[in-house]
Amino acid sequence: MDADLVLVAIGSVPNAEWLVGSGVAVDDGVLTDETMTASDPRVLAIGDVARVRSAAGHRRLEHWDNAVALAGPVARNLLREPADREPIAAVPYFWTDQYDVKVQVLGSVGAADTVLVVDGDPESGSWLALHTDADDRLVGVSGAGSPAAINRCRAALIDGRPVAELLAAAPWTLTGSAGAPRS
Repeated sequence: MDADLVLVAIGSVPNAEWLVGSGVAVDDGVLTDETMTASDPRVLAIGDVARVRSAAGHRRLEHWDNAVALAGPVARNLLREPADREPIAAVPYFWTDQYDVKVQVLGSVGAADTVLVVDGDPESGSWLALHTDADDRLVGVSGAGSPAAINRCRAALIDGRPVAELLAAAPWTLTGSAGAPRS
């Protein structure tokens, strides 16, 4: 394919070098615990500079929606004593608009996932897929033209529910009825 210009967006680099030597632990961003508290309990980090600790290790969530979604909970934690801070469910989320289709991914999807298309059809431009790990736990949701259905799966993803439970609840409707899951 001929092109006059090709743009490749491959992530971001956090601006945290100014914190080196401050006592705040930095490694590809500000290392935080699940309350978004840094190694210095006076510091909380949010946005793509924060590397949040989770069961899978530390990771940065590089979408501006993450900063918006976590702003309220982080502000509440900032006003609490460190021992009283509450864990924050930082769920990776991003979307992209490709012409008239919104493609969304919620959670941590990967090549080793089992993918079940539970509604719609990828060829039609409107679909919803569940991503599960080897233990049949929901680890991600992806889709196109299905923003409400994806958002209704958020709680199940945070709770790490088995996919069978989510299938029984069927919290989506793209076409009015969910068909049988397809791999």
